[in-house]
Amino acid sequence: MHFISPHTAALQAQGEGVNVVNLLASQWGRLFTNVGDIRGRVNVLEEDTIVYVGTENRNHMLGHMSMLGTKGQPVYPMCDGGPGESWLGDPDWMTLADWARENKRKGGVVIRPHYPYCGHTEDPVPILAGLVDALEIGGLRGTDFAVQEWYRYLNCGYRVAVVGGTDKMSAY
Repeated sequence: MHFISPHTAALQAQGEGVNVVNLLASQWGRLFTNVGDIRGRVNVLEEDTIVYVGTENRNHMLGHMSMLGTKGQPVYPMCDGGPGESWLGDPDWMTLADWARENKRKGGVVIRPHYPYCGHTEDPVPILAGLVDALEIGGLRGTDFAVQEWYRYLNCGYRVAVVGGTDKMSAY
């Protein structure tokens, strides 16, 4: 979930019967969203609803990584690799494996969102290294391609979980 405050996320979650929300701060070129909400711990805890602000670290060619439950400061830089994700002309400072390794060091969980879309050139490296806790498979877009890709890892002996996510981009 992106682009709303932690308290708005909690209110929506309560209205929808959702218990846990991971709100993701990120960078979109020159726009930084929810960065001021990062606390390195639970942001909202009301009755049976928890909201935690993590980050979605993004590179337009390598892919995206959702960093959940990171203790302390987030894994920086949040985005690299140039326009659409970071500043024009930004180099690739970090690989997906670098981001994942650092988040694990900080006690976090690593999810590969939008799997296998949104960049995919480095997917095997952090998965085979055991740095990815789960692959987020959203809408199947009319095919079972994402599930087939996940099964390729399972069939090779790499046990990586699958999770669902909304990638909700506003308060609608």
